[in-house]
Amino acid sequence: EKQSELAFSIAKKTVGNKASASQKPMMGSEDFSYFLNKIPGCFAWIGNGPSASLHNPKYDFNDSVLTTGSSFLASLAEDRLA
Repeated sequence: EKQSELAFSIAKKTVGNKASASQKPMMGSEDFSYFLNKIPGCFAWIGNGPSASLHNPKYDFNDSVLTTGSSFLASLAEDRLA
């Protein structure tokens, strides 16, 4: 929960009111949970717009989110290293 709160605070600094703490729960087959057993963290969804889901042949990555995603990650790293 602490890591999610931190990520959300950084998201608000990065994108302002477009940041949202609501995400429908979803099942996934992700190995990330094994990392979280060792090091605290969380998933942060940056959004891709209207597209088929990941790992679907019709998925279309929205290149315009690269700036948002990289700004978010850089701000998160700066906050943690400060």
